[in-house]
Amino acid sequence: MKPSGIIRAYPNPIHVSDAFEGPFPLAQTTLSWDSHATDAVEVHVDSPSGPLLAYSGPSGSTQTGPWVRDGMVFYLQNVSGELARTSSYTLATVQVGVTTPQGATTYRQWQTVFAKLRLDLANLLSRPGTERAQETFRNEPGRETRIVVLSGITPHNLGDDAMLIALVRQLKEWEPGLQITVLAENPELCGPVARQIDASIEKSLNLFMQALLHFYPTGRDNATLVQSIARRLLQERRGIAEEQLPEWVPAEFLSGLRSLTTADGVIDCGGSYHCDHWKWYLYEKCLDYYLASKPLYVTGQGIDKLAEPLDADLLRHSLFHAELTTVREPISERYLRSIGCNGKIRTTGDDAITLPVSSPERVRELLEAAGMETAKPYLALHFRRFLDCSEDETLERSAQYVESAIQITGLTVVGVPMHFLGHDERIHLRELADRLQLKNRFFVVGSELIPSDAKALFARAQLTFGFSYHSGIFSLSAGTPFLGIYAGSHYEQKMRGIAELYNLPWLPIPVQSTSPAEFAQILKRVLDRRRAIVDQLRTKQAELRAEVEETRRRFLSEVGEMRMQRQRIART
Repeated sequence: MKPSGIIRAYPNPIHVSDAFEGPFPLAQTTLSWDSHATDAVEVHVDSPSGPLLAYSGPSGSTQTGPWVRDGMVFYLQNVSGELARTSSYTLATVQVGVTTPQGATTYRQWQTVFAKLRLDLANLLSRPGTERAQETFRNEPGRETRIVVLSGITPHNLGDDAMLIALVRQLKEWEPGLQITVLAENPELCGPVARQIDASIEKSLNLFMQALLHFYPTGRDNATLVQSIARRLLQERRGIAEEQLPEWVPAEFLSGLRSLTTADGVIDCGGSYHCDHWKWYLYEKCLDYYLASKPLYVTGQGIDKLAEPLDADLLRHSLFHAELTTVREPISERYLRSIGCNGKIRTTGDDAITLPVSSPERVRELLEAAGMETAKPYLALHFRRFLDCSEDETLERSAQYVESAIQITGLTVVGVPMHFLGHDERIHLRELADRLQLKNRFFVVGSELIPSDAKALFARAQLTFGFSYHSGIFSLSAGTPFLGIYAGSHYEQKMRGIAELYNLPWLPIPVQSTSPAEFAQILKRVLDRRRAIVDQLRTKQAELRAEVEETRRRFLSEVGEMRMQRQRIART
């Protein structure tokens, strides 16, 4: 009997009803198979010799992980007697469909899009340089001023959200008539942020860039590719203004791209670090800078040293189009100047330093819900996962730090979460609590917070120790001393940078080389000098706030001047 078989997927197609992150949705399904005249079969992904998913006798089943993309094909291979993994011994295949919510682009559609792009870029990739976005087509006299805010906001990441909220609220306070559009990676996930600002949220080019890097794994040539894409889109700016896109740009990006290229001004308030960890953010922001209407302000950015010289060249060239660039810490400014950025650069911290705090009543409500006596003083902890340190190691060391802090001060420690989707930090804080001997002195805030809530909890603390840049910014800008715990070069720069910004040399705490006893002694010394440190922080906060607000007012002034200039040109 000739070998034969069948392989099935259920569900198929897979309906992804929830919002998702990434350029295309990934899903999970269950595969089952039956074969005849075989002793052993395998299931491979994407080709007869692709990644092995399962091995069994003639029949079997398995569940995939949450990594199935639209159009993925599974191959049932006859491997009896060690047969080769080739199409000659393929018994059956099944192709799985993944439907996309919100009309977003599917994986197979991305394949078609970038096949067209390859043809479109054939002549551009060999030509360096990128022209500046020319004036776009503003033929609506009397309309409100339109501002685009670029943001790296992600759902329920309070640090990134805070920059956007603080910036937009202040711009609207100064000029209530502003029409502000925020560009974000996944607008459908940003409801909590949208409810805190009076602005529409449209899709940025971030997912476009993620998909581009997936289909164009060019390595060192990615920077050149970004410039080529920018040049090609600039050639299409008239069509984009009239709501016509090149066929290699999916329709879901039209609204955001049109806003970016036709606004009266663009301001990038951060939320994404320019670094090698998240290349797609670096490339997307550089693409945005090329395409953005003038005036362009780039504010509150952090910049790591980039490994690829071409990436540094791309960043330098794209920042040339900004009227002003402000950075989080002096080390970022020094690095930008070292790679030849000779424009207007200032170190101001970031936009979140102007975020107001929630009311004392709200703080009492949150602490009561956590089970604490609200009148008692406390230390605050922000725990987060690391890029450069194993989660289990970090949890154990953090638990040791909490124990030592309680023992040396006699104070309660309150765990404050700042991320609530994907990696819900409340779960990690409870896992940390399970490792403690002094469980009755550690309380986890279980409520879902907004940025002003987190900042208010840190403001109420005697001292905060935490694992992220923004737990530091929230605390220090509220006058609370902060110890910044870190591992790896990326977070080392953040903690050393914030220490230099606020002139607090004792702030950075390397987690892998600081024992719990050493940590406790540092904490105690800081608390002993708390009054003087708080005075120092308040003086520095007033200085930084004034600088940040001055740059925002300057941006609005330049927007107004440019609008009047364009109107004069239009009249003549």
